[in-house]
Amino acid sequence: MLKIDNIEKILAINSQPVEVMSWDWDNDYYTFDFVHDNIYSAQFRVHMSRYPESGHKHSYKMELWDGINGTPLTYNFGLHDVKDPFTLLNYFKEVLYDWDNVTNK
Repeated sequence: MLKIDNIEKILAINSQPVEVMSWDWDNDYYTFDFVHDNIYSAQFRVHMSRYPESGHKHSYKMELWDGINGTPLTYNFGLHDVKDPFTLLNYFKEVLYDWDNVTNK
């Protein structure tokens, strides 16, 4: 099971291009709402599964909603992508870069 020990510290980080606005968790997933400095048209929501993908003990699934489209983009991530708040925010930034390319924002 994925466990983010310092999840409360994510809100306090302002030096990254991604700023987490709120977070919550359930037995099955973490939820993050965040914004990106370069994209003002949408607030993003991410669901990060707390359980590994079947057969891959270090691989998890993440779904990204852009606040406009109801269909999420799906990504896989590894434990190394969420080992601390800075790498987690950097991972969100890279995901948003992909989102920019896909949606031509």
